Amino acid sequence: MLPAVAIAVLTACSTRVAGTGNARHGPSCPGPSTTAIVSCLQTSLANYWSQVLAQKVSVQVVLAPATADVPRDCRDAVLVHTAFTCSSDDRVYVTAPYIARLRSATPAADVSYRFAATLGHEMGHVVQFAVHAPLVENDHPSAAQSQQIEQQADCLSGVWAAGVGLDMSRFIAAANEVFELIDSDFERTLHGTPAVRIGAVERGANGASPHSCGLAAG
Repeated sequence: MLPAVAIAVLTACSTRVAGTGNARHGPSCPGPSTTAIVSCLQTSLANYWSQVLAQKVSVQVVLAPATADVPRDCRDAVLVHTAFTCSSDDRVYVTAPYIARLRSATPAADVSYRFAATLGHEMGHVVQFAVHAPLVENDHPSAAQSQQIEQQADCLSGVWAAGVGLDMSRFIAAANEVFELIDSDFERTLHGTPAVRIGAVERGANGASPHSCGLAAG
């Protein structure tokens, strides 16, 4: 979603070697709290993309933000009740209603994977900003351009998930659940259908490189 200059939504990570994972078992961010899961994921995402891009890339996730916590030009995104990345401060915001939906969805054991599917996508936007991807240079993209931006972020989430060794069947299932959870005419206009978005995630996972997502970086 692209509210004004903001780019919105959509991510587990290792408590042992955050950002690198384990080829057989993948990273794990079990929580139990949302804060613990998100902190673990932030570390994995920042470590992985900093290594891939050969530059420091950090991400700050703000949980359950009040409207006043968000830069003025991104505040409309709070009303959508999902997650979004604001280009004004490069922060990721995860709204309280969306957190509740991720935690109450089933299976309960995959809550960290639902957060992984969400934050992996949002970090895709942070990466786009970091490399000044041409797609995000326009502050007021058309619906078609918005879909390109969002699906590239989906693709980059797949690159990260495969790169850190997540269980890809669980990650894909969690991403699909997240896409279905937030599916609406509005989401489809700016992001595409859940099926198209899952295809983008799988393309990133199979390509294992930003280049497979059309991003000239790394």
